[in-house]
Amino acid sequence: MLDNKYVLLRQIGEGGMGLVYEGRDNTLKRSVAVKKLRSEIKLNPRDKSRFLHEAQTVAALHHPFIVDIYAIIEEADEIYLVFEHVDGNTLEQIIEKAGHMSAEAAKPVLKCVCEALAFAHANKIVHRDLKPSNIMVTKLGHAKVMDFGIARQMKDTASRLTRVDSSGRWPTWPRSRN
Repeated sequence: MLDNKYVLLRQIGEGGMGLVYEGRDNTLKRSVAVKKLRSEIKLNPRDKSRFLHEAQTVAALHHPFIVDIYAIIEEADEIYLVFEHVDGNTLEQIIEKAGHMSAEAAKPVLKCVCEALAFAHANKIVHRDLKPSNIMVTKLGHAKVMDFGIARQMKDTASRLTRVDSSGRWPTWPRSRN
C-alpha cells in the first residue's frame, strides 16, 4: 500500500527507470500504473531535485494523447510515480509481434503522437526520449505518449554514476584521412 491509497497488484514491466506495476487507486476506484524508480535517482540530491521538478512539470500536461502523471510519492526512502493506466501495448510490442507496421496502420498512431508532441512543445516541454517503447497504443487504436524527458534524465544519471554512456547515441568513429 502506497500513500495509504495505492495497492500494487502485479509487475507489468521493467525498464531503464525501474519496475512498473499495475495498481489500484482505492480512493478513486481506478486502475493505475506505478513505477518504482531505480535507486540511482536518490543517490545525488541535485539529481533527485531535478527529477522531481521535471516530473512535476510533465504532470501539468493534460492532453488526450499524453499519459497523465497522478502522483509522485516518496515513501520508505523510495520514489514512485503513479500514472494513468493505459489498456493496450507499447508500439514496440506491437511491431515486435507483427514484425512490421504498415503505413496505413501507422498513420493514426503517428497522428496522435504528433498532436501530443505539438501540445508539449507549445507548453515548452520537449520529450527527449521518444521511441516505440514510450508510446502506448490503446485497444481502440489511439496512441498515448509517456515518459517525457524522465527516462532520459534517468539514463543521464546512470551514465554519470557508472561512467557508461547509455544515451542511445551512435558511437563516434575515427574519421579516415582519405
